[in-house]
Amino acid sequence: MQDNTAEESLKVKIGHNKIKQKIDIVEQKNLTEEELIIMHPSEEKYVRDILFRQEAARSQDGKLPPSVTHEIVEENDEKLPKIQRRRFSAF
Repeated sequence: MQDNTAEESLKVKIGHNKIKQKIDIVEQKNLTEEELIIMHPSEEKYVRDILFRQEAARSQDGKLPPSVTHEIVEENDEKLPKIQRRRFSAF
């Protein structure tokens, strides 16, 4: 039973070290709040897949094309665009 507790303790220490490393990087680079928002890899894949399937578009006159489920609300040259779900079915 002690081995399990020691293993959990080690996992916690490793997690704290990773968080500290990220905080150190943020402090060194003096980043703004917007720059701190980092997309999780699974979120990035989700957005890429929606864009690949052409299920996202900018609204025109407040309306989306019939096959689109997500609206592109903000585009950025360096990052993936921010999208927001507007309808649940394209049909």
